[in-house]
Amino acid sequence: ITIPSNVTAIGNYALEGCDYLIDIEDGVEYVDRWVVGVDTSVTTVELRNTTVGIAARSFYNSNIVNITIPDSVISIGDSAFEGCSALTNIAIPEGVIYIISYAFHDCSNLTCVTIGDGVTTIEPLAFNCSSIKEFKGKFAADSGRCLIKDNTIIAYAEASGTTYTIPDSVKSIGQQVFYFSNITSVTIPDGVTEIGLAALAYCFNLTNVIIPDSVTTIGDYAFDCNYNLTSVTIGDSVTAIGERAFGFCESLKTVYCKPIMPPTGEDIMFLNHASYLKIYVPKGSGNAYKAKQYWSDYADYIYEDASL
Repeated sequence: ITIPSNVTAIGNYALEGCDYLIDIEDGVEYVDRWVVGVDTSVTTVELRNTTVGIAARSFYNSNIVNITIPDSVISIGDSAFEGCSALTNIAIPEGVIYIISYAFHDCSNLTCVTIGDGVTTIEPLAFNCSSIKEFKGKFAADSGRCLIKDNTIIAYAEASGTTYTIPDSVKSIGQQVFYFSNITSVTIPDGVTEIGLAALAYCFNLTNVIIPDSVTTIGDYAFDCNYNLTSVTIGDSVTAIGERAFGFCESLKTVYCKPIMPPTGEDIMFLNHASYLKIYVPKGSGNAYKAKQYWSDYADYIYEDASL
């Protein structure tokens, strides 16, 4: 609605029942107290101190260079800042509680992220940016190379290096933490018990993975589409391997699977593997693996190895 400049009064109840009243201030568009959009010409934004949320895609592909988020904001929505290529650092204030998936996805020049003390939830891929070198504030590891919440690694600073040793305090690798990263080598410490959904999927430069004996669960798509992965060692405590956990690992030629009893499998665990794949299992376990559901699909590739 546009109210012309010659109007001198608006009567009682004139806008009653209008669920959404949109107003614009300094190029920023609001619905009630939620940011919902921004003029693409705006480069510096200071949000109102009455703002309670930044809605999904509010700043999507915008040209902002600097933004001040007030403590009144409690939520940063899905893809809110996705594709903001001019954004180089971001400070999440203490009032923010929720950072939703893809909130800062593909911010190609974002190098430093500071997490406020009020944050309780950071969803997968919120900070999936190839340029991030350092995390600071809440959940940041001492090295600044990752965020750890409740002993689960939930985000990784990809630009901090291509080799990485996960901290000993980590018990779980969260969903999509290393998704599409440029990592070439990752050391998983003994003590990790779970590798989450697509945690290390699309890591095209990863060639070798050793899953320690402490791990019990490998999630769906955990190492999916790692095209150059050639060798995997699966620790002896693994009891479950998810769907397509090693799918489309087209160069995978050697799997050392140490559990005596075959883990519970899911469909197409090794989908589209190399034709010369060999799966080595403990001596005396070969028939059990070949008879086990889903493992039986790879019976021709299973061999016993007395050293396991």
